[in-house]
Amino acid sequence: MKYDVFLFDLDDTLMDFGETEKNAFTNVFTTHGFPNALGDYRGTYRAVSTVLWEDLEQGRTTLADLKTERFRRVFLEHGLKWMPKRSAKCTSII
Repeated sequence: MKYDVFLFDLDDTLMDFGETEKNAFTNVFTTHGFPNALGDYRGTYRAVSTVLWEDLEQGRTTLADLKTERFRRVFLEHGLKWMPKRSAKCTSII
């Protein structure tokens, strides 16, 4: 039997997405001077991301905007100094 396309699901099928997200989040924020970020900001990050991914699915935002907006909102929520250029480097990791 010949297949033209082979699809598979990585998220929580072939890899533990939650653990991968947690590790990436910790590494990125620790690298940028927030060593307690997992406990301090991850809950906010996940809540913000959930809303933004829904907005993306509904056509209310773009993927490019989502990648930076999630950080901007987390920083705003916690009164952190927003540094778009520094945060933009993180967008491909998380």
